[in-house]
Amino acid sequence: MRQQVCPIAVVIAFALMVVAPPALAQSTINIQYTEIADRVRPDARLVYITRTLEVTLGEDNKLREKFRSSGGAVVDSTIGPNEATACCGAGNARWHVGGPNELLREANYAQHIQRLAVKLVGKSCTVTISYALKPGFHEYQLTNQRSGQLSYMKSLRADGISCRIS
Repeated sequence: MRQQVCPIAVVIAFALMVVAPPALAQSTINIQYTEIADRVRPDARLVYITRTLEVTLGEDNKLREKFRSSGGAVVDSTIGPNEATACCGAGNARWHVGGPNELLREANYAQHIQRLAVKLVGKSCTVTISYALKPGFHEYQLTNQRSGQLSYMKSLRADGISCRIS
């Protein structure tokens, strides 16, 4: 299992205080889903990948993200005030505030963008996940985490999405 540490995005301390009330300080948002890819190359088949994302909102104005997948990748990232861009892991991910009680995570891949919208209501949460191809592309491109080989999919979606706060 490989582990990388890198900064990902800016989450302004004030914005976290607006979105995450004191009851959520030092809480962890646990998100799990199955990504279903209709792969066309290098071989045609449906691929199911279980992904988990743990996001810890700390009192030190930092957000810690741990991203795992059933393919074996683990990426730990800690971000704080004045950090601006992602360097590795699940695309170039950026967290920002989407509105009252909503955090948004946007991961920028070579040919598509994945968006996670996390709605916080008290000590519970809900998540929606969407995928959008970039202009000019007709398939999704991901890197096989075990072989490093590029894979191409005609569709990509998330299923079995769960969210809880601990």
